[in-house]
Amino acid sequence: MAGKKNRTQLQALFKSGAKPSQGDFRDFIDSVLNINDDGIEKPPGTDTPLKISAQGDTENLLDFYVDDLNTWRLNQKPTGANPGLNFETGGLSKLFIESGTGNLGLSTTQPIAKLHIQQSGSQDALRIEDEASDTTPLVVDTEGKVGIGIAIPECKLQVEQGELKVRASHNRATADIGRFYAQNMTQGIGVGYDQIAAIGSNQNQNIRLIPKGTGKLVIEDSNLELAGNQQIIFTNNDTSNNLKLQLWGGYGLGINNSTLFYA
Repeated sequence: MAGKKNRTQLQALFKSGAKPSQGDFRDFIDSVLNINDDGIEKPPGTDTPLKISAQGDTENLLDFYVDDLNTWRLNQKPTGANPGLNFETGGLSKLFIESGTGNLGLSTTQPIAKLHIQQSGSQDALRIEDEASDTTPLVVDTEGKVGIGIAIPECKLQVEQGELKVRASHNRATADIGRFYAQNMTQGIGVGYDQIAAIGSNQNQNIRLIPKGTGKLVIEDSNLELAGNQQIIFTNNDTSNNLKLQLWGGYGLGINNSTLFYA
């Protein structure tokens, strides 16, 4: 600190034959820690650590400096928080461990989970990588989007170069293993034990299986069964187009406009 003498300077003032002044003695006394004034002492006992008494309303323990610039502060009771151990810089908490619960807060002094991350700024809230050359295993970005295998997810959950596996907690024939809804919950699709079902709040809801381009809807090596009083309805505005029902290899029935024919 400015105006304070270092050890070499103090030693020179107290050499044999030197006549230290009152100010020199003051500098010498100020150069060492005082238990009452500084709140630091070594209690008796070989297993007893250094004792640091907290200072002020926020129970400050240590300040860290670069020259005269305060870079970090360690305290025990940041403003508006329960007691805990807090590392802060510029008055903002960066890491906080709550005493009672053991909850860890990153950028928050009010953690409500064992690990609570309060995202701030433009950086991702969470990023986990297991190898330097690996694609990003897990990312949670500033908008809460989760990416697995991708660093910049485009939707709430995006998985790249990997697969998803879901195992239900039951064997019931209900469409609740996976449920997908429109925003207003009126339309939805549920995936269950042996079914794909409409699960929206609408009483009457269609289910559409729509191939893309020249693709086809294929039921391979199995049967198509209609349970109950159901129908298959072919809708095509082009009356010149043949709609064919293939029964077995090379044979079937066809419909052209209103004519049923052997195909």
